[in-house]
Amino acid sequence: MKVLMISSGTNTKFFERESSVRKRMAEYGSIVDELHIIVFSPKGYEVEQIADNVWVYPTNSVSKLFYSFDGIRIGKTIVDGDEWIITAQDPFEAGFAAWSLSYFFEIPFEVQVHGDIYNTYFITGNTFNVFRRPVGFFVLPKADHIRVVSQRIADSLQNRGIPKEKITVFPVVVDIDVFKKSEPSFDVYDKYPQFDSVLLAVSRLEVEKDIPTALRALAYIVQKGINAGLVIVGTGRLKKDFRDLVKNLGIEKRVIFEGWQDDLVSYYKTADIFLNTSLHEGYARTLIEAAASGIPIISTDVGIVGDILIGDRDIEVCDTGDEICFATKTSELLKNEKKYSQLRKHARNSVEAHIYSQKGYLSMIQKNWKKCLMTKS
Repeated sequence: MKVLMISSGTNTKFFERESSVRKRMAEYGSIVDELHIIVFSPKGYEVEQIADNVWVYPTNSVSKLFYSFDGIRIGKTIVDGDEWIITAQDPFEAGFAAWSLSYFFEIPFEVQVHGDIYNTYFITGNTFNVFRRPVGFFVLPKADHIRVVSQRIADSLQNRGIPKEKITVFPVVVDIDVFKKSEPSFDVYDKYPQFDSVLLAVSRLEVEKDIPTALRALAYIVQKGINAGLVIVGTGRLKKDFRDLVKNLGIEKRVIFEGWQDDLVSYYKTADIFLNTSLHEGYARTLIEAAASGIPIISTDVGIVGDILIGDRDIEVCDTGDEICFATKTSELLKNEKKYSQLRKHARNSVEAHIYSQKGYLSMIQKNWKKCLMTKS
């Protein structure tokens, strides 16, 4: 079996010799005869062979508008017969290129879906998604196989008429041992001794993450006399807007914008409660990381919530935008030691049962690709 993979977005880490992406692609090569990867890229890169049977092809595009068309052009020089499948890492630019090549060569194609494009909030904060979503609507029904990262997305696709037999739920790979077994290198209480309780958010500072709900919840908590602070790990376009809101709420001394940090383990393992206020998530990787680290979670009903992490058993759940719920559940959880310990234990057990080993992950990928290949046999 030969596989043509079309990357999602601009990912130049394929061309960094020591990157985890590059190493993972070399591992994928162990389960197929050949793996050819088209990477959407700006100009300045060269074709590289990264393993005995794995090649990477940059599009060297003059603009993002040409990613799909450059991918199609390159793909036509790679595919050379039967026993091929194409896998696209999104149903948009990559998906359109995959469908076009599939149609041209009459070979099957798979689409990977990491977010619910039918969700009302999918276009929130990203105007470009207004134009990308119709492409996804066009591509998904034509795919021979669809890999989704959560049952929530699978249900959404089936509700729109995509046959169940075309869909496989296959989560993102997360090395939970890093979060389970690693010791923290610092304690947030040593950094911020002024707080009696430290809340944590790990998030991009974008509209769809709805950080304002967490900030308003903190303001409410403080009004109730709880000496709490919120540490936000992440970067994004709306940092200034969120800082302005913090000032308007009068909680400047209680919110710490840490920026992006490599050492997430220390934050997860030494803070008290993890808050996820997102409007939508396809998977919500941070929930897996937090659960594996043993920090209790309060989250909106997004991603793997209700599928892997169950409300009231593994985590606490609030409606989107409900800062009173977040504040109330946070206050109650800080006082309820039994519930606090229960959530930590059950959430970790649930993610341990959910996550594939590296060997199992590769085996599942191979199984999916073989299933896709059989659709045109």
